[in-house]
Amino acid sequence: APALLPTENTAFRMTLEKWFDALGIRPRVVAEFEDTALLNRAAVDGFGFVPVYTAIVRLAAKQHGWKVIGRADQCSGHFYAITAERRLKHPAILAITEHAQFELFA
Repeated sequence: APALLPTENTAFRMTLEKWFDALGIRPRVVAEFEDTALLNRAAVDGFGFVPVYTAIVRLAAKQHGWKVIGRADQCSGHFYAITAERRLKHPAILAITEHAQFELFA
């Protein structure tokens, strides 16, 4: 199947490559993207499959009408909330980070 992947310089792609290698999988890469929105657009247009983080796979599947075709539990990534403040104080920012900690990554 044609694969739409992030560019080779990304952490996600590096973990995917290790996973592919461990399983002896050689995806037919038809396009590489630095921009996630363009990657998703190409998938929506039917150009190939895309890897999606588990934290958002249900949302992406619902939003784009995609089907989950497999899981790569060995692949993981890091997400950061970056702020100029040392401590989070704004109620909206606190709500977002709390939701992410307990809903997305639990």
